[in-house]
Amino acid sequence: MDQNVEPVGIIYGDVSINSFMVLFKKEVKKGSYLKINIDGIGEILCYLDNVVRRSDLSKKAAAKLMNGIPVEITDMLEGFVSIIGYIKNDKFQFPAVTARSGTEVYYADEDLIRNVLKLNNAGKGYAYIGMLENQPIKVNIDINQLLNKHFSVIAKTGAGKSYFVAVILEELLKNNVTTVVIDPHDEYRTFTEESEYIPAMKEFEMVPLSFRSKINIFGIDKSINSQYNQLTFTLRRSDIDFLLSTAGLSAERYHELFNNGFSKEIPPYNLDKIMSHLRAEEDEKGKKIVENISMHKYRNLFVENGTPITSLIKEGELSVISLAGADPVIQEYAVNRICTELYEAVKAKKLPSLALIIEEAHNFVPQTGGNALSSSILKTIASEGRKFGVGLGIITQRPAKIDKNVLSQCGTQITLQVTSSIDLKVIGSSMEGYTDGLEKTIQNLEIGKALISGYAVRFPLVMRIRPRHTKHGGDAIPVIKW
Repeated sequence: MDQNVEPVGIIYGDVSINSFMVLFKKEVKKGSYLKINIDGIGEILCYLDNVVRRSDLSKKAAAKLMNGIPVEITDMLEGFVSIIGYIKNDKFQFPAVTARSGTEVYYADEDLIRNVLKLNNAGKGYAYIGMLENQPIKVNIDINQLLNKHFSVIAKTGAGKSYFVAVILEELLKNNVTTVVIDPHDEYRTFTEESEYIPAMKEFEMVPLSFRSKINIFGIDKSINSQYNQLTFTLRRSDIDFLLSTAGLSAERYHELFNNGFSKEIPPYNLDKIMSHLRAEEDEKGKKIVENISMHKYRNLFVENGTPITSLIKEGELSVISLAGADPVIQEYAVNRICTELYEAVKAKKLPSLALIIEEAHNFVPQTGGNALSSSILKTIASEGRKFGVGLGIITQRPAKIDKNVLSQCGTQITLQVTSSIDLKVIGSSMEGYTDGLEKTIQNLEIGKALISGYAVRFPLVMRIRPRHTKHGGDAIPVIKW
């Protein structure tokens, strides 16, 4: 008999608008989608939050079992079920009346699940990121809804965060979304390489694929990979001070020695010409400054005419900004310059609308410990970027360390396994409809699964992450298991 026709349980006890208890007559899995029928409304989609097995085994009877004496045991399977809602006249609605005790409960059919959870769309404009837990239903989310309200991806170390972000990036590439990724650890370099075939690809209807023609990688330290495009910045007056400060030199002494030589130069500045002025100084400390600048490993980052933002970012393609090998302060500087120029160019319509993905975002817009150089611009993009066409993706393993106002601007939250009580508290404060049940779900998520909530979905969804088209560029250990 069809599992959607035969009842699996009965509602019993007190029933609220939002939830009820079910006594099941057969085995069910936590996370299953169920349905009930309410008179005057019709079929209502529900979700099994938790399952408990209760028995009549007493302490005395248990003692007999321990001594090898057989006893009869009667057990019951109970579940706590949340109501999701229903569709009427093509609109999502939540029932205004309660179900009744004694109402039969059924497994939900796939069409009901797709319609109520807004999973019946696919193709252009949608990102296929996985399959619903316990269901052969693809999770396709509206890319505009994901980006227009910003999104966050949060997971503890080793939970598969960069793998899942890469899945999103692949979908953006397939939909020709102009995308920029700030990549501190050189994790997103492998979009030019096809993944190896794995058996799970058949179930998820995936194939190995390369995006070689749509990837642009820029790096600060070319010793990491000589094939990367060298990232450079046009030298500004303030950059000379910055360059010297990172070399550990006194800004005050620099100004004393520099005034005469620098006054002869006008933008755009040329570092070699400026140093030639300093070499003319009689002061030995001036000559020492020239020596230190010449030896500074980041001097090649600053040139008279740096990489134009319009060359860095290409419409419909993915630009990966690899910060690997750079000191933290240089990483902050690069993020500040790129994001500022990018934001101004989009506002001026010199660049198309785009997605800006910030990995390790807690380092670039921290909550405490003083502002990073990049904090101000990222706060601006978080609060105002959507008005001009900049969709922000905040990626972090430490939500407790990121600016709370920025995190709260992310309308869609994607959470993989998180176990830190401090981080869970922060997630709870930024996630609408957060419950103890969701917290336990996040703590117990298996590798390869994610919880999606917020603007892009109607109800928090646990899903299995699809395999990547491209080779994974993270740690050597596999992060997805099936």
